[in-house]
Amino acid sequence: MEKLFTEVFPPIHADKPLADLLDQVHVERVTSNRAKTHIKIYLKSKNLIHKEQLYNLEQTLKKQLFGKTPIELKIIEHFQLSGQYTPQKVLELYRDSILFELKAYSILEFNLFRRAKIAFPEENRMKLSLEKTTLGQE
Repeated sequence: MEKLFTEVFPPIHADKPLADLLDQVHVERVTSNRAKTHIKIYLKSKNLIHKEQLYNLEQTLKKQLFGKTPIELKIIEHFQLSGQYTPQKVLELYRDSILFELKAYSILEFNLFRRAKIAFPEENRMKLSLEKTTLGQE
């Protein structure tokens, strides 16, 4: 059963833009392993949320809810966007967030995506062309 983020978690000290977004975010579920050392929070939003804001939210929740307890907290986001968000529009709005996440994951993949040529030959089709390098071919 989904609930608003603000109903599931106590008020957190977050910057104003993030706090405003959280008023509209739903928590789909919260899971943990048996040892309660890993917690996953599944969020659903009708608005795009930058990955950096989600990383900051993870750190804020971890600090405010668990203090120095050694625990890994991960937010898994799901966006339920209206029809006005075409793939091209999502890429325009969310490209920086994708790059931010790729940079944290792999600097090589970050650079490949950053330098890629992206086109939308059809309405719901994206063409991503990578540089002709050994890594790009892989």
